[in-house]
Amino acid sequence: MIGKKVIIDADPGVGDAIAIALALSDPEIEIVGLTATAGVVSGRQASCNIQTVLSFVDPALWPRVGFSDAPHSLLPPERGLLLPTGKHGLGDCQPVEAPLHQPTDSVKVLVELVKQYPGELTLLSLGPLTNIHLAMERYPEFLSSLKEFVTLAGAVAEGGDVSAAAEFNVYANPEAARVVFDFPTMPKLLPIDVARKMVMSFDQYNRLPVSSYTRLGRVLEWLFPFGLRESRREFGTEGVAVPEIM
Repeated sequence: MIGKKVIIDADPGVGDAIAIALALSDPEIEIVGLTATAGVVSGRQASCNIQTVLSFVDPALWPRVGFSDAPHSLLPPERGLLLPTGKHGLGDCQPVEAPLHQPTDSVKVLVELVKQYPGELTLLSLGPLTNIHLAMERYPEFLSSLKEFVTLAGAVAEGGDVSAAAEFNVYANPEAARVVFDFPTMPKLLPIDVARKMVMSFDQYNRLPVSSYTRLGRVLEWLFPFGLRESRREFGTEGVAVPEIM
């Protein structure tokens, strides 16, 4: 039985890609839309990475995909506590290079899905809030037409990730964040200082009940070891923070 209808707006590096793969494999969730935004990778790369995860997982029901043409990432010169994501954002995984003939803009997909399923959709924002802001401008009833809106953004008690004070998704587009947070219906906020407590160790990864012979298992085998290795190399930790999964 299909559960809640979900849209994921993301800038897939490793963490977002893992979250998307897990969501696509969850029988209690129907992913009706995946939309790309610029963030830790460019919008174009985010679009390619979403296609890559979709192709590898190959869910029974394919969602609508929204593309971004933004040519640059929004990463600052100093990455702070942000985990390296590899050349293309997906660690050691080589993205699928198969651009669609007529790609649809992410904001257009967001607005059309909200109009198609008024009051039914949960929107999960894992990247900068650029697309959400633009969707609000294009369709003022956008946020009020959602059933639920959850965003990974901000920091409350323990500082950010891109600097001592700033969390990347807000830092990358503060104006979009201001507009979204000023809306009368506040999203459910998952701040980074809470979400990054979700840490996967080498031992926990090895005990995951996912077969490497499944599509999901192969995706996790490509992504998790890279994250674990880079976390150890960059930060000296024996586990990788995956706040997107929370």
